[in-house]
Amino acid sequence: MQLMKNQERFDRLFEQAVRHYSISNYESAVLWAKAAASSAWYAHPGFYVHRELEEMLQDISATLPNRVYDWSLPVNPKCSKRFLHVITQAYPTGGHTRLVERLIHKAPDGDQHSIIFLDQKGAIPSWLIDAASEKNGSHIVIPQEYSVIEKATYLRDVAYRWADTVYLHIHPDDPIANLAFGVEGGPPVILVNHSDHSFGLGYSIADLVSDGRISSQQISYDRRHVRKSGILGVPLLPVEFNLSKRDCKARLGIDENTIVLLSIGASYKYTPYENLDFPNAITKVLLAHEKVVMIVIGPSPSDSIWDGAIQSVQGKLRVVGVKNDISDYYGAADIYLSSFPFGSFTAELDAALRGIPVIRPYSPISDMMVLQQYEGMNECPLNIEDYCAIVSSFITNSSLREYSGNLQQRSVSYYHLGDGWNKGLEHLLNSLPASHRVGFSEDRSSETELINEYEFIWAEIQAVHLGKELVSSLIQISGRL
Repeated sequence: MQLMKNQERFDRLFEQAVRHYSISNYESAVLWAKAAASSAWYAHPGFYVHRELEEMLQDISATLPNRVYDWSLPVNPKCSKRFLHVITQAYPTGGHTRLVERLIHKAPDGDQHSIIFLDQKGAIPSWLIDAASEKNGSHIVIPQEYSVIEKATYLRDVAYRWADTVYLHIHPDDPIANLAFGVEGGPPVILVNHSDHSFGLGYSIADLVSDGRISSQQISYDRRHVRKSGILGVPLLPVEFNLSKRDCKARLGIDENTIVLLSIGASYKYTPYENLDFPNAITKVLLAHEKVVMIVIGPSPSDSIWDGAIQSVQGKLRVVGVKNDISDYYGAADIYLSSFPFGSFTAELDAALRGIPVIRPYSPISDMMVLQQYEGMNECPLNIEDYCAIVSSFITNSSLREYSGNLQQRSVSYYHLGDGWNKGLEHLLNSLPASHRVGFSEDRSSETELINEYEFIWAEIQAVHLGKELVSSLIQISGRL
């Protein structure tokens, strides 16, 4: 069983970390801890946090030297609070980096926001730097040649001397924040739980975990043993409609009277599992209707799981791979279909925000795999037949599409764009303690954990699709040992 193999790999790597820690070889201990965390991130081991690993990092944190570095961030006396956003690495594409930009963009103008990059290997997107500048801040890139201990010492110095509050947007296997904030004192720390479905570091040093949904918060309390969690939806930005639906369809070579179905997600999110088979379901839908086309963004058209569907529907299915600019695809879409068995939540929310009705999948294995239900969204049907019937009703009924799309747009706008989101942020910040504390929840009633069915599935799918990423990560770490 793959999940058990993942546990065994984690244990072997963590044993190496403990061995180096026992002889006070802290740099190597931290790198082995990072290797263990990378293994758990890319190959789910049946747990979401490892208490002993984080406690070891806390002990090493207490040995960090007090050092003052030469860095510069603006201090504006007119700003009420200073927020430091800690990022492992920013990317030109992907929801994680955009989430940081949106969070800064939506912050009150009277606050000051700066960013520090812990392990930046490529160019920083200009729009992220601009977001900090617009909020009276700037950014720092910690030199690549610094050791992990030096980077943690640097981060602590910046946070202690500049920030009132720290946001962590770190990779799940990044131990630097654990080292920097593994002792009590200094500004309070918010961990943004952007990878809520996987193992991660940083939960013992979070004064507050910002979860995006109720199912995520439940895992934070029950399986990660955090001290406090607050719910704040993914921040979205207003949508600009530059072209009509007719024009967007024309730009894609689609007749204006053709119904366009859209779905966006990484390739692995469509990998069939037992009765959950997206390519099969969409084949049934496309064969039942004449003027309909399905566009899937993300997966490669050469991926074999799509072969049968593409051949069966005679040009009505377009699997187009990764696209940097997807505005025309959103603009042309009449209906959005959630990917399954794994959802792509930000893409689905972006669709609903545009008034495109989102249809949720059938028979989800877990609430963690499906977008929560907003006003106007369907209950998840029990089987593929009921699912196809729902999709068909949206294809044939323009009034239903408009009504459902408007309800979804209003609901998503409230919780991710308007007053609902602003109130959520205010509540989140008001929940912070005056100064930073360390440790897990004292409630250990859920220490004996039951592994959910979807975790076994997630481990199997990761083994197929994320094995190369794991090997690459471990090779990079081994090069520094």
